[in-house]
Amino acid sequence: MERQRLFISLDLPLGIKEAAGKVQERLQEAQTSKNIYWNIIWTRPGGMHLTLKFLGEVEAGRIQEIQAALVESIHAFRPISIAVEGLGGFPTMHAPRVIWLGIKEPSGELLSFQKRVDQAVAPLGFPPEMREFHPHLTLGRVKSPKGRDVLVQVLKALDPGRLGEWRLEELNLMQSMIQPDGTVYTKLSMMKAEI
Repeated sequence: MERQRLFISLDLPLGIKEAAGKVQERLQEAQTSKNIYWNIIWTRPGGMHLTLKFLGEVEAGRIQEIQAALVESIHAFRPISIAVEGLGGFPTMHAPRVIWLGIKEPSGELLSFQKRVDQAVAPLGFPPEMREFHPHLTLGRVKSPKGRDVLVQVLKALDPGRLGEWRLEELNLMQSMIQPDGTVYTKLSMMKAEI
């Protein structure tokens, strides 16, 4: 049976995507000005999202089951206000494989909502995440350590500050397909917050 790579995410307003794209441009300009090559696959700003739960490779026939579990468990949620602030790298800033923008949400609503999503799909065989949830937006994935020392210096020096505050109002079940020129995302279903 056909399998699809699935995840559950909150969709981002256009303003966040545009601000993230500007930070990517600043990083790319720094690369050009230093005449150095970084093997980074940049996330397309239009495809950026806030992942709450990665489901992995899932049989296509289970999509309706996952959708039903989300509707039953999450049936209503309020918009979540967040701020985009800070720049970092996973697993560490000194050896980044992922470059990210931070998400700040001091009320705890986002963390609570992520746990609701985790619990909604757990009975379907998707165990809750054991690692602590670190909300972030992936700017790019570093594919080689070449030029890493300069990249780390640039990341530390480039402080984008607070890029703005937004409300997240759309929960999506998404499919990702990895292509040679980047990942393509397809929205399979959507739930809107009660405003």
